[in-house]
Amino acid sequence: MKRQPGSVRPPRLVVRRTVFLLAGGAVAAAFLILASALIAPVDPGATLLVFVVLASLLMGGAGLLPGVREVQVAGAEALLGVPEGSVSSPEPMRWAHRWRTALWTLVHQVAGALTGLLLVATGLPVAALAVWVLGGDEIEVPGWSVGPPRSVGDWSLAVLVTVAVALVALAVITALGSAAAASAPALLGPLGQDRLQVIEQRLAREQEAVRLSRDLHDGVGHSLSAISLQAGAGRRVLAGHPDPAALADTLRTIEDLAGRAVAELDHALSVLRGEAVPADAVRERRPVTGSRQGVGGADLTQLAHLVEEHRSRGLELAAELPPGSVSEQVPSVISRAAYRVVAEALANAAKHGAPGTVRVQVQCSPGDVAIDVVNRTRRAPGAGTGGRGLAGLREQVELLDGEMTVGRDEGQWQLRVSLPTGGRRRG
Repeated sequence: MKRQPGSVRPPRLVVRRTVFLLAGGAVAAAFLILASALIAPVDPGATLLVFVVLASLLMGGAGLLPGVREVQVAGAEALLGVPEGSVSSPEPMRWAHRWRTALWTLVHQVAGALTGLLLVATGLPVAALAVWVLGGDEIEVPGWSVGPPRSVGDWSLAVLVTVAVALVALAVITALGSAAAASAPALLGPLGQDRLQVIEQRLAREQEAVRLSRDLHDGVGHSLSAISLQAGAGRRVLAGHPDPAALADTLRTIEDLAGRAVAELDHALSVLRGEAVPADAVRERRPVTGSRQGVGGADLTQLAHLVEEHRSRGLELAAELPPGSVSEQVPSVISRAAYRVVAEALANAAKHGAPGTVRVQVQCSPGDVAIDVVNRTRRAPGAGTGGRGLAGLREQVELLDGEMTVGRDEGQWQLRVSLPTGGRRRG
């Protein structure tokens, strides 16, 4: 099982952070040598300040090079143990990202150089003890010499100093690693604009998922329900008085609905895979006619066709629909939502309703679109079937600041929806 950065054991984390710092120290050493090589021919007597400034410019400037941020982010995640998502490599890189990367690169190399010096400082007394234990004599360094311990007290002091230096070095290196891990998100982390972009992308994906879910329900779900009803009707024709013409009509309807469902499903899968889908690659679920053709989905102007389609499938309907001239004046978003409400109500009536007339009334006023669908029913739509159509309708109606009431009343199922159009509402 993959360990999260925060779950690494402390000793291992200290080692990883030390390795990260030493990598920066190695790069710093290379830039120090380069700075020395650049200064020596020009000004052999340059002061230490000039040398430090030039080396710092070289170290920080390396952070402006392409690919450096990606390397730093990978190292911070793998070795420093920073939380996932707290550092990132955005595309495209803006100046705010670049100067922060340059500053982080400088900090990394300076901290790495200090880590290297501390390890060297720890190694010197350890090496001296090793030489003396093996019988070595006096140790000489430029301007300084140290003889081997002669007594137990001298040996104790030498060991104590060595342990103290090692503990201090370990504490400082651990602090440097912790400071690097704490500062990495500030310099390599996403900016406010980056977070906003991520949120917008996540919201767009969620909205696309909701839209696909709704389209699959409206397209494939309704088509499969109609196929089931038509197959049942065909079975009854065969069991009763076989009528070749009626049976052929039923099979033709099933064929058309199945093809429509397959096209809808293929379109949804193409969108989920990120494939480009031509506008004319998928047939419309319902024929789109009238002056609103091409708006982007069936609307109130196609209600008459929707009613006739359900009647052809055997549903007994009494419909009161607005004239086409009135429907065309409804805002397109409201018009498409109203169509979906009626389509969902009729699909539920066909699937769950008891024999009898389904009454549909759609009224368009300057203030709203009122929809009233009533049918006899044996059970609530979606009861025991896991249906999500009504829940999806309610979400869309509420999103459009509309009102929706639905329920059973004396053996009848009634759906009432009011969608505001922006004008003066009735009552």
